[in-house]
Amino acid sequence: MKILFLGGTRFIGPHAVKRLVEAGHEVAVCNRGLSLGAASLPSGVVSITGDRARLGEYRETFHSFAPDVVIDLFPYTEADARLLIETFQDIAGRVVAISSCDVYQAFGRVNKIESGPITTEPLTEQSPLCEKRYPFRGARPDREYYDKVLVEGFVMGQQSLPGTILRLPMYGPHDYQHRVYPYLQQMRDGRPFILLEEGFASWRWARSYVEDIAHAAYSAGYSKNQV
Repeated sequence: MKILFLGGTRFIGPHAVKRLVEAGHEVAVCNRGLSLGAASLPSGVVSITGDRARLGEYRETFHSFAPDVVIDLFPYTEADARLLIETFQDIAGRVVAISSCDVYQAFGRVNKIESGPITTEPLTEQSPLCEKRYPFRGARPDREYYDKVLVEGFVMGQQSLPGTILRLPMYGPHDYQHRVYPYLQQMRDGRPFILLEEGFASWRWARSYVEDIAHAAYSAGYSKNQV
């Protein structure tokens, strides 16, 4: 198979690319070429230099590569999802869009984005999603239109191009948000006591290992059903 990554050189991407190349697939990555991770990609990976915000400008190049599956690592907004589908609906056979566990209403309530009581039961794929749109508007200028719920809805609502959604948990190593750094670094230091702020210590959330997530992305490309 031919698999095209949008992104692919920063965090999850290099692991997923390596997994696919080892399995004998032909892989291409499309990004701005600014990440140092590009240097660690396996030989034979096709590199396409381009801006995620202007995918339509590279349709001829994408058509020449003719991917069976497109794995989009950075669809943050509904506009991103729309551009993804419009660009590849007559080129690829499936798109895999990377989402996040922050789509869940339970996440929004814990972070005071959504109103209502804190949910204590385990989450499933059928658990309620956030009702408030653009959850980080006003708090993070770089995510004014960020909304993974809208991304998921658009990708999964298309008849012209099958889609698969992966809602990722927290993961590592080399998480550039350093979400588990406060305690892992203390473990690396060999400290006899690990002191954590009470709220942080009591936080419970899904976690995974980056290479396992890479395998999930690899497997999703073969999915016959929309998940």
